[in-house]
Amino acid sequence: MGCSSAAIKAFLTTRVGDVPFLFGIFVLIAATGTSNSNLVVADQLLKQLAGEYFSLLMEDSIKGVTKLDVVRVELGTSSLGTHIEKEFVPSLRGKADVERSLRGWSWDARGEYRLNDTVSAEAGASAKNFDDASEEDESEGRAKRSVNYRPPGS
Repeated sequence: MGCSSAAIKAFLTTRVGDVPFLFGIFVLIAATGTSNSNLVVADQLLKQLAGEYFSLLMEDSIKGVTKLDVVRVELGTSSLGTHIEKEFVPSLRGKADVERSLRGWSWDARGEYRLNDTVSAEAGASAKNFDDASEEDESEGRAKRSVNYRPPGS
């Protein structure tokens, strides 16, 4: 086995081995926590670390196949999600988040159009669909326009 293939094997073994180790640490933290706030903190921390880790491993491959500009996988103690971004043309950008948690599904999609430095418009929609029939599903649409004016000479 050559030096370069040994280095690649060592890199992959280390990276793949870190995932269960990190996950185990945060499951332990979540299981021994005394309140929901501990679980929320552990979940956010795990999402951040796992997002960075999976992005490092997979983002370039996924971006190459899908032609997306940003792909981020988020793995928490009680959820799995993804964040994507795509610039369609220089003035039009789309973003979306999808998450599956223990309670159900949620998604948020939004777009931004910039006419120039002073005029832009944003629109989006989101929904939460709960598994438990006693919880009411939610959905919303939103739109915003903005005009920034600077007086001459300022």
